[in-house]
Amino acid sequence: MLPGAFDEASVRHISSRRQTKVSRANFWSQPQDLRKLIVSCAHFVLGDIGNPSLFVSKLYRDSVHWWLPIIDPARLAQAISDYINHKSAETAVLLLHISLFDAQAAAIEAKVDTSSSSLYGVCNFVFMLLRKIRGSPIAKLQSGILLAVFEIGEGLLSNAYNTLSICAQIWRESNSSCPAATTDSLPQSVEMKILQSAIYLLDRLHYSFSESPRPYLVEKLPANHAFYTLEAEMEHPPAIELAMASLGTKSKYHRRLVHLMHQAQACGLLESVALLENPNSSDVLALDYLLQTKLTENFAVREDDWILPYFSTAILLLALIELHLKAIKSCSHSRAFSSLAIDSVLNTTRDITRMDDINNIRRMPLAAVLLLRRTVKATSMLKSALDYHPDTEMLEDLAGSLRRAKFQWRIAGNTDI
Repeated sequence: MLPGAFDEASVRHISSRRQTKVSRANFWSQPQDLRKLIVSCAHFVLGDIGNPSLFVSKLYRDSVHWWLPIIDPARLAQAISDYINHKSAETAVLLLHISLFDAQAAAIEAKVDTSSSSLYGVCNFVFMLLRKIRGSPIAKLQSGILLAVFEIGEGLLSNAYNTLSICAQIWRESNSSCPAATTDSLPQSVEMKILQSAIYLLDRLHYSFSESPRPYLVEKLPANHAFYTLEAEMEHPPAIELAMASLGTKSKYHRRLVHLMHQAQACGLLESVALLENPNSSDVLALDYLLQTKLTENFAVREDDWILPYFSTAILLLALIELHLKAIKSCSHSRAFSSLAIDSVLNTTRDITRMDDINNIRRMPLAAVLLLRRTVKATSMLKSALDYHPDTEMLEDLAGSLRRAKFQWRIAGNTDI
């Protein structure tokens, strides 16, 4: 429940005031009333912030930064340090959206819903206010993307579609005016590419979660879409282990950006499968070869690096099972081959989702949740349609992983086991 000072009537009153002309120097800070309202709302929820490292650690520990690295931790720490002395509406909104995941975890573990639902209402409220303020689009997009992730995880798919639509619109309106460089660690134009990739990734995952046709919100990423100094590697991706070796001296954040790009590339293959209608044997074999090649590259990564390629692996496995489910329906003579491929997907899915506990991942990637849902539904369908009998112990392990996912994301509970 929002405090009375922040009700919708107050917002309409402030928003309807006639805006006076301002100098170029003050252009980015208008309207001040909305900025003060946002900061006051954030202070009401968060209180005083005395330790920037606390929020940075939350970003790593409880949020989705492992698989969706849209926020540079070094820049966030600096923004919070600045915020302590000079309150910024953009930083206030971002901190609220980072806290959204922390509050959700605490609420679910305590079997209490009120904490996360009230904070979700606040986040919706301040994100709406932030959209009314002119300024850098990066914080708006970061907050909106985190909000969309939360909504998908909660099963609020209509809300998530609306939030992603807003993010896509902000990105399109803002990208053409982004400066090429900044004094911070990444150029702003590169950060916009990172955010575009995140919107693309969530758009495709949302499409698969919704299980109903709808227009894509963003177009497929161009082949030369790349980040920062990784552009040469990304235009012609080498084996992942070579990419990792070349990044030995770079920060963990830059390494995560490499794997965000691999997730986007995997989503491109998932999209190719989704668009495939009544595939013939040659279509199936061609896509199967591409997916298997990418999976082989992922599995070649050193054991201590596995946590990063795990995220794109989940998407590749999702594409693979979707491909062979289509093949079973369309190519009756290839059913034996597709059944073996699905067996392989099920076993690999069991193995990789078990590793969440080993790696202490607090937020299972949404792609892994989607993959678990799909494998459970697929095995049920195949058992009735083809007299298919997968290994019982393996199915129990998949069901256990899906039950565990319910404590992280409510959408995991929408499929009966």
